[in-house]
Amino acid sequence: MRPTPQPSFSRPGAAALALLLAFTAPCALAADGETASSSASSAEESDLRALLSAPVEAATKLPQRVLEAPSVTSLVTQQTIQSFGWSSLNELLYMQPGFFPSRQYERWTVGARGLFEPWYNNHIVLLVDGVPFGDAETGSAYTWELTPLFPWKSVEVVRGPGSALYGSGAVNGVVSLTTPSPTKELERTGYASVQVGDLGRRAYEGMAADDFAYAGVLAAFSRTSTDGNPRLDFDASGRTNPDGTLARFPVRDGRQSTYLLAKIDAKGPLEGLSFQFHHQDWNFQNDHGYSDLSPAAPDSMREWRDMGILRWRTPGSPAVSEDFVVRLQRHGYDYDAQMVPAGVTTGGIDYPSGANETLVTHTDELFARAQVAWRSTGGASLLGGVEYSGLLYKGDERHTANFDVRAGGDWAPTAGDVALGSYYAPIEGRPVHHLGAYAQAVSGPLLGRLLSVTAGARYDGTSASYVDPAAPDQPARTRRFEEVSPRLAVVLTPGESTALKVMGARAFRAPDTAELFPSNTAIQSSNPGGLRPETLDTVELAGTWLANDHVELRANGYWFRLANLIGYDGLTVANLYTTEHVGAEVEALWDLDLGHRGRLAGFASWAYAALLRERSLGPGLEAAHRLAWAPAHSAKVGLNHQLGRASLAASLLYQGAVARRPSDLVTPEYRALRPDAIPAWATVDVNALWRARPWLRVGIRVTNLLDTQARVVAPGDLPFDHAVEGRRVLATMVLEP
Repeated sequence: MRPTPQPSFSRPGAAALALLLAFTAPCALAADGETASSSASSAEESDLRALLSAPVEAATKLPQRVLEAPSVTSLVTQQTIQSFGWSSLNELLYMQPGFFPSRQYERWTVGARGLFEPWYNNHIVLLVDGVPFGDAETGSAYTWELTPLFPWKSVEVVRGPGSALYGSGAVNGVVSLTTPSPTKELERTGYASVQVGDLGRRAYEGMAADDFAYAGVLAAFSRTSTDGNPRLDFDASGRTNPDGTLARFPVRDGRQSTYLLAKIDAKGPLEGLSFQFHHQDWNFQNDHGYSDLSPAAPDSMREWRDMGILRWRTPGSPAVSEDFVVRLQRHGYDYDAQMVPAGVTTGGIDYPSGANETLVTHTDELFARAQVAWRSTGGASLLGGVEYSGLLYKGDERHTANFDVRAGGDWAPTAGDVALGSYYAPIEGRPVHHLGAYAQAVSGPLLGRLLSVTAGARYDGTSASYVDPAAPDQPARTRRFEEVSPRLAVVLTPGESTALKVMGARAFRAPDTAELFPSNTAIQSSNPGGLRPETLDTVELAGTWLANDHVELRANGYWFRLANLIGYDGLTVANLYTTEHVGAEVEALWDLDLGHRGRLAGFASWAYAALLRERSLGPGLEAAHRLAWAPAHSAKVGLNHQLGRASLAASLLYQGAVARRPSDLVTPEYRALRPDAIPAWATVDVNALWRARPWLRVGIRVTNLLDTQARVVAPGDLPFDHAVEGRRVLATMVLEP
């Protein structure tokens, strides 16, 4: 069942940190995140003052200067992504202040501000061109290789709550991907890349665009595969060696993913109309297994998703603009999962042949949005919109198991495979409806351009009619969730280079379909009647100072209270705890012109999070007395040196010690196998590129250069943690005709 709940920093690691910090004058992740001098081709590109004027939209859904946006926003360009060699959103986000690596089962997820992120990865809202791009059943942001980085013009990262505009799930932040326009930015272009490395790492990417009489067309393709981090490790089965010590078993981490993007932007009489199609296909192994029991043989696990987006936006930049979106999404599963290996006893039941469950099914979702905005010539704006989404499930193509996991079953082995009831039996043929309505007002410059005020709120309502699969003859029940998410921000700009922001907001996450309604399954637990929405109240103070044209300094502090966090309590999905945190994040961004020695750019950040108080909401998880499952301290440093046709980039990720909760430290035998707190660790990545020809780039990237044996926490009373991959070497060739 999916719960939702390293040695010390080595001398080589300390030396590498000292070496990189020696360069730490302010950095160049420009305008809140973009590496300003990834290209030394023009002084304008490397001028942080110009980058502070770069427009961002995720904070208010309307273009604003980064400096004036009522949020803590980072803008990362494609140029920065290529310089550091990042290939997934995970790699990009882990280098942003306040975010850190988390993992559960097969998924690397994104924790933030002292909050561990479980398998769902659903506390971040992911957008593509402003349209929600998360999974319909879980709200998950697909941040691993499944969503590659190369097709996007830029990535906006908003730290902190965004529910006042984006609704459920925008608790830890909003990540917005922007595709380039094939009619205005790409015209005719081509791109192809091949990356080959050890442990089965292969990546093939391609993109092409053309501009025709009535439309521009963009197509992109990605195929990646890796053996991941295969190894021997303990599991929770209690199986022993002949000498009585706990045994280790193979941990399989192989992954393959395919991504396809097709985009059409109309021109002429249909300008403003666009269509996008996204296809994602993912095959993976289950790491330690969905029951924390390492499968005896490779699982056969596949998910896929097709998404079509039709959108019309008012062309040009009129005072009044409209935005209409219709999105269709189909999410499919093809699982053959080993829940219990052969010969294991768990829950008091013997499984001589193991326990396997097979599931082939899919869901469909319709999303629609209508939005209108008004902008005055003085900078004031009003925005309002309504959104609807409906999820429909019509049953499974196949759902079987060799143990009785049907509603009311005893989970005992059966004589061969038996047909199970529907995976989402409570809502089969019963749509789950969601309605959202939002409004926002931005004052524009007030008091001689000294300040501006942003105020807004959003209403969200979810309604689901369901039946109890254990009592199908009883009348249907209804679950309703209603939330209002307000927001208020004041931005003071005493000069063109300085901003002070005071922000307060409420965010929430409603229980999702995958937490409420799975049945007849061991793959996922559910709790249709007992879950309450998560709510987060926060206050934040942030400041930005462009010290000169080459140095930018930023700092922010926050307080939040997150109530009713949803996770797995050892028996079922439940509200686990309410927690209150404070924290601070400090950044420095810079670029230096070294004359005939090229250009040096960099970034540095430090983040701190602390637990004020925590209250457990059930017996399955004991409240922590200090920050648990997340690092209190983290630091990131990056350097990029360009000289002629060559560039060399290095980055360091430092994560402080991670404490466990008292309920993780119950079994003495497990405590002997893993420390009571995960020690601090640091990894260093290096990426070297050389433009051999105007149309050819070659490079080599080394991740975890020092081969640090790092771990991230596995929540619960378990004998293992998740291992960070060791040193990996990857060679790259890029064709840009």
